[in-house]
Amino acid sequence: EHELKAVLTFWDNNSLDEEHTGYLTCVDYDGTIYDTTKYCELQAQQTYMYAKLYNCTDVYHTEEMLSSAKLGGEFLLRHAYRATDSRCYYAVTREGKPISVRPNMNTEVYFVMALFELHY
Repeated sequence: EHELKAVLTFWDNNSLDEEHTGYLTCVDYDGTIYDTTKYCELQAQQTYMYAKLYNCTDVYHTEEMLSSAKLGGEFLLRHAYRATDSRCYYAVTREGKPISVRPNMNTEVYFVMALFELHY
């Protein structure tokens, strides 16, 4: 429990992007952001983690945890999904502008898992 709390505190303090939604995931050990590119696979994994903790634990069933999960869910829905071909971008800018798509379906799998857990 102590380790989980320490990890969550680190990510809550350093990765939540209140300005553009989603998360800043290229974070050094000291909390320094070294790249603002948002990798949608990581956005989805972090969204899933927050939503899972909110849904499945009493201690993390809080408005803060739900808010953190929704921050990622909003970003994924607005910027990761491509309606033209039902694919997801692999990487986007901090603001959500497309950078690249991967040939495999990993990002789409995590996208679905995150939104399912968030009940979107």
